[in-house]
Amino acid sequence: MFKKDRYCCLFSWIYVMFASILCTGMILGIIIGPEEIEYPIYYMSQNGTLEHSYDTITTSQNVGLCVTLSIIGFFGIAITICVHQILKKNGTSELEPLIRKEVPTVSVQFPQVNYQYQPHQVNQVVVPRMM
Repeated sequence: MFKKDRYCCLFSWIYVMFASILCTGMILGIIIGPEEIEYPIYYMSQNGTLEHSYDTITTSQNVGLCVTLSIIGFFGIAITICVHQILKKNGTSELEPLIRKEVPTVSVQFPQVNYQYQPHQVNQVVVPRMM
């Protein structure tokens, strides 16, 4: 999908989060759907008796929740893609210190030692005697 860059891991998690919200909203919308409630209506008839009939209303509360989750997920993914592309194009940003912590570098200089190996010559070889 994207070339590997310094923000890849962070934005992968953001994409997953918004995609989860989007999928949750869509799945809930399919499973729950609108709910129909039937309720009685009472009225006076022509002969003076109390009569009733039934009417149904559709609640949109569940649908509103699902649509809201889907919109948040969709726009979250869209905004994240835009921000990710801008950061990839610029290379550096003000978010960089938050995302990638810089480790201070310390330079150490060791003293230079001039050492030359000079093998010493052995003048005599001492061989132990057995008695």
